[in-house]
Amino acid sequence: MPSTNRTISKRIAKNEMQIKLLKKAEKPRRSREPLKLGNTELILRKCIACPSCAEWKNKTVLSDSTWRYIEIFLKGKKADESLFYWKQAHDFFDASQKLSLVSAPLTAYYSILNSTKALLKYKNMLSGEYHGVTGASAPGHVHLQNEKVELKTDGVLPGLCSYLGVFCK
Repeated sequence: MPSTNRTISKRIAKNEMQIKLLKKAEKPRRSREPLKLGNTELILRKCIACPSCAEWKNKTVLSDSTWRYIEIFLKGKKADESLFYWKQAHDFFDASQKLSLVSAPLTAYYSILNSTKALLKYKNMLSGEYHGVTGASAPGHVHLQNEKVELKTDGVLPGLCSYLGVFCK
């Protein structure tokens, strides 16, 4: 048992060293200054889903942030529930950027889950707020091959499959 603890401690130390090296190699992001005319910040808006439609009369949106662009779109469509999920997705994404490589995948997953919920809610295809997947481990050695996945009839994954026109079995 003590040799197992030493092995685990060595792996943790090695992973921590790799994380430190990755963080050093990471380039810091610089935020862009807002475009201003005098002291007034310029805000342009336009969100076109169908170029052949009469949507050209909408305000124009010029943004280098997908998060902000979709937020403006959802606000314009008064899609409050979708906007709620979208803001949560953005918060989870921001949290992922600040976490270590060990913890970030969990919040990244929840970012993707909530952005999918926002899409499905907007398209009126969210058939349940749960993941839509469940699982269990087969008896024996803990290994990915022994994991069993069951798709549910309600939830985010079945809704996404329906939206994409893909049969999920």
